[in-house]
Amino acid sequence: MRCGKCNGAYGVTGYGRGRKYAYYNCISYSKKGKRVCPGRRLPADELDREVIDRVRELVFSGENMRKLLDDINAATKSLRTDYGRKITELKKKAADLQLRVRRQYEAIESGKIDSSLVAERLKELRIQRDSL
Repeated sequence: MRCGKCNGAYGVTGYGRGRKYAYYNCISYSKKGKRVCPGRRLPADELDREVIDRVRELVFSGENMRKLLDDINAATKSLRTDYGRKITELKKKAADLQLRVRRQYEAIESGKIDSSLVAERLKELRIQRDSL
């Protein structure tokens, strides 16, 4: 924060009469006196409250809240679309693996393949399916 009179920096100072009060004070005035700056002491609690209220007004304005809501809706829609694609892809992979397992069993049942030759391949297919 800068002084409106001399453009010097403001700093927090405390004065008391048995109690501690916080003020923002022009540092140029505090160090060099009235010859440099007429100085103005501002109660810190009042100024802090004003700044916080103004920031709230700006940040949480109706327009900003609408934009935030629009951004959140767009992001969640994008995520739903992405997850929908991933779910569809995983379902296809699971169905393909299940079909391949079934074909292995059918080949064993029909006598086309010896079961001892297929055991390792069935194990691999189950591992792939379970990893989905």
